[in-house]
Amino acid sequence: MTPNLPKIDYSKAIPLVPSDKAPSTVDLVDVVIGVLGSNVPNETTSAFICSAEKACRESGLTWSVIMNTEDNIVDGEFSRSAGKNKVIRAAAKLGRVLVQTDIDIRFSGEVLKKGYDCAMGGRVAWFPCRNVGPDGIAVKKYRTGGMGSFNAATIYNWYLTGGFEELMTGWGSEDTNMHIRFKHRGIPIVTFKDASVLHMYHPPRGSRSRVRKNRSLLRSIETNYLGE
Repeated sequence: MTPNLPKIDYSKAIPLVPSDKAPSTVDLVDVVIGVLGSNVPNETTSAFICSAEKACRESGLTWSVIMNTEDNIVDGEFSRSAGKNKVIRAAAKLGRVLVQTDIDIRFSGEVLKKGYDCAMGGRVAWFPCRNVGPDGIAVKKYRTGGMGSFNAATIYNWYLTGGFEELMTGWGSEDTNMHIRFKHRGIPIVTFKDASVLHMYHPPRGSRSRVRKNRSLLRSIETNYLGE
């Protein structure tokens, strides 16, 4: 049995930056790379930062990287959604476009520029990834489960969705829910397949997974207030 959830209040889910504190648009960078970095080895963090900064330089865009290393606890439990919402708030003070990605994802400067251009056109750019095995070789097929890996949208459009659903704790299905929110707000999602977007191999990290619970919650969300 799934809970009977309230309808989304898009205007209040993520408080907008007060106008008197908002930066001048001339001071904003083109793109902000946002990622969660809690509960991961230092070498994983360093590898992501090196890779992301290289892609940013190759893209020719002005950029900034935000890594949320907080525990992001909601009601005593880790919440990936809450962590991503903090990234959105922080990015609003820094840039025009936010790329939400994962610390185990790699992408090229060409992907970043393509995502930026798509987002500035009022759409969402989604790049599914390919898995890299323990042997360092990437499989040919793109991942079909979930909607994460690389999503680019303007700060305005991230805010328009009301942010990630914080009723979803742990990790699992929060990116899929975000895609539903984009569509619900009439924001087109463009899917790009680029071989350079890779999900790097790492030992299983399942202790924070709430995939089964969140999938059930996702069905309830669609039924109760996204399926009108």
